[in-house]
Amino acid sequence: MQNRNEYAKNWQRKHKNRIVKGLVLKEYNKVYREKNKEYLQQHQKNYREKNREKIRKIDREYSRQYRLENREKTLKHKKEHYQKNREIMKERNRKNYLSNIAGYKAKNKNYYLKNKDKILKSNARWVQEQRQKNPSFVITLRLRSALRHAFELYANGERKRWKASKYGVDYKKITKHLLVSCPPLNELSNYHIHHIKPVCYFDFTNPEDIVEAFSPKNLMWLPAKENIRRGARWDF
Repeated sequence: MQNRNEYAKNWQRKHKNRIVKGLVLKEYNKVYREKNKEYLQQHQKNYREKNREKIRKIDREYSRQYRLENREKTLKHKKEHYQKNREIMKERNRKNYLSNIAGYKAKNKNYYLKNKDKILKSNARWVQEQRQKNPSFVITLRLRSALRHAFELYANGERKRWKASKYGVDYKKITKHLLVSCPPLNELSNYHIHHIKPVCYFDFTNPEDIVEAFSPKNLMWLPAKENIRRGARWDF
């Protein structure tokens, strides 16, 4: 097979009248590609294999720059794609994670360590936004804080670090119950989540007591001043 330079010279000699300002017409490139399709494919494959890292770096930089210049368009497309393929993507991600749990944990840990300040600031900003617009989020935060505090006081020094669901405490169910009578979001700071039967009457080393203490029927809203005034008093 002729190399490209020889082929170009022969083609130019045969088509002198079709050369414009020293440039070969598009037809030449098209003909060359058709005659040397396999050779070009192999050449491109060899180049990619030899310059894999270089190509990846160029692609990453191009993608990064494109996302920066087309942020709204990219986010919109990403959101639409996820909504159309949510179940497929969730299943694929789950399988990928289960097949390489250690690798994913190491990758996430390295990313966190490299971007710790950025992540903390982003999380703090997100939490603040949710506090201002999402009553369910505020209720869940308060429940978590209350459960943690109860363990610290009434679990005889046992350290509990598992999820609340391990004890049968269902935050979603409780939140749904409290949302029915939830005060306006801008007034929530003036209200407490009140335990009708105070937590001090429960044994937090006993799973059944934990469930009862944080069952929806044992929780209600009270003005903060009234809740503080009542203290640990239980009206049978």
